[in-house]
Amino acid sequence: MPFLLGFRRCRTGKITQVTQKKSYKKGDVVYRSGETAGKFFIVASGVVSLREFQPEDAVGIAFETRGPGELFGTASLMPSKTFTLTAVCQEDTELYEVDVKGLEELIQWASSIGHILMKEVVPIYFDR
Repeated sequence: MPFLLGFRRCRTGKITQVTQKKSYKKGDVVYRSGETAGKFFIVASGVVSLREFQPEDAVGIAFETRGPGELFGTASLMPSKTFTLTAVCQEDTELYEVDVKGLEELIQWASSIGHILMKEVVPIYFDR
């Protein structure tokens, strides 16, 4: 899990306590726009498209795609905690789901975790 490479071994173990790996099939929706955001995701394998759907849309407009090692769902780290796009798997995909509430508790324990996370999340918003 590339996101974890910045952590020392003991802290990586703590991070994995708030992380679980899940498998999705092509076409599966990971989350929908408007849903409460309590997790963010790291692609282990596969591709996820971040899309905006209007009520009459079947396909939606793709804004971004995420591949192996990339994060998405970072709305879970924002004050509103609401997803603004819909995440759809473009092929069979494995994701690491990171529970934000648990992660925030870990950051209280080790502030360096927050610093590493910030370095991963900030470029996402500057690239938009």
